[in-house]
Amino acid sequence: MARRAQALLSLLIYLSAESADRDGAPVISYRRDHAAVGQVAAGRVAFWHAIRMAQFVTRLDDQLASSVDELVDQGVVASRSEAVRLALERLVDGHRRARIGVEIAEGYRRVPQSDKEIAGLEEATRALVEEEPW
Repeated sequence: MARRAQALLSLLIYLSAESADRDGAPVISYRRDHAAVGQVAAGRVAFWHAIRMAQFVTRLDDQLASSVDELVDQGVVASRSEAVRLALERLVDGHRRARIGVEIAEGYRRVPQSDKEIAGLEEATRALVEEEPW
């Protein structure tokens, strides 16, 4: 049933007064209206976000809010929410990458490279630099 309802939402029925059958009855024609489909899809995305995503409430000073609104007006982001989401994703990703870097460095401190490993890396680096056409 849901599939049928979805199909009905994405199809618009057009009655054409100019198109009539032999008895003069209007002909019903079906065609997919891509704008309507887009609206339905956008509604589904909004519904998904409303149901499945946590909501944060925060306060911004006027200058920062104005800057975010400029980004929205320029099309850099679709909405204030998207701007906040992107900024938080970058913050979380940056913190994760920094933490991984610290863990890698700690690993090398615990188990340092041997002189043989370092010598091999230096030789490989020299060979790569010598191959460059500069």
